[in-house]
Amino acid sequence: SPLTATSAAGIVRAELTIDRPTIATNSSNSSNSDQQGSACPFLASLPSPPLVKVPWHKRFQQLFAPQQFQAAVLAGHSGSMVQVPKQIGFTNFVMPNDPELVREAFAGELSGTTLQSNIESFVNLMGEHSLVLVQEPRHKYLRGLLQPAFSGSAIAGYLPAIQQLVTRHLAEWEAAGPAGVQGYDGLKLLTYEFIISITLGRAYSRQEVLSLSEHYKHWTLGFLAWPWLDLPFTPFGRAVRAKQALLAHFQEAVSAARAKLAAGQQVPGIIGILAAAVDEEGNTLTDL
Repeated sequence: SPLTATSAAGIVRAELTIDRPTIATNSSNSSNSDQQGSACPFLASLPSPPLVKVPWHKRFQQLFAPQQFQAAVLAGHSGSMVQVPKQIGFTNFVMPNDPELVREAFAGELSGTTLQSNIESFVNLMGEHSLVLVQEPRHKYLRGLLQPAFSGSAIAGYLPAIQQLVTRHLAEWEAAGPAGVQGYDGLKLLTYEFIISITLGRAYSRQEVLSLSEHYKHWTLGFLAWPWLDLPFTPFGRAVRAKQALLAHFQEAVSAARAKLAAGQQVPGIIGILAAAVDEEGNTLTDL
């Protein structure tokens, strides 16, 4: 049967884990006590996307030139998606070929969906306890602790700071006059200042924003870096040092927030809600 947009979106949602998810089975009803789970029946009923075989040596292109790799994989395929098999050092995955499919696939909450990666640089820089890498059921547990910081009432509380920040940036752009501003750079700076200011609940000077954003740039550039050598002159080594600098800054902010909360003071921003978050047993979020 043809691959519909709905069924294709189901495949994308599931295959975002890279390996298809499993569902628990009752060991008492199973003839094999070692069986941990079985393939999802819904996925098993869906037609598989066409397989695209890529020479193993060209798979390295997905690390260094992902856009060119995507174009090469999708070349000559008019369907909504294709799949690329496992190869030495690389996992299998599906690649959407339709913007509407991508929107539909990511429209839901992707509950139960997490990312698995065997790319050492990415895992090292994100951290094994990162929300995007930790697996169920802990992933769902952590999302529950984080949710109050992103509720409607919480977001409403951030609005005055957001409006003040955006208004200041707009005034700076207007004051640039005929010289103008670089749109991409201006929006990138606004976005980064927005993230750190609202998350950590305080205003930052332009110099602080530029310094932290430089660390952020080097950190993200290391996600797909190779070789994975932690040396000062390698992209991965620079990313590791940038991660350490960012973590030191965030740890200082977290420690200050915890001290204020312990003293009965209010802590603005997302950090205040997260530092105060507790589960039904009274456990709080750890620093790492």
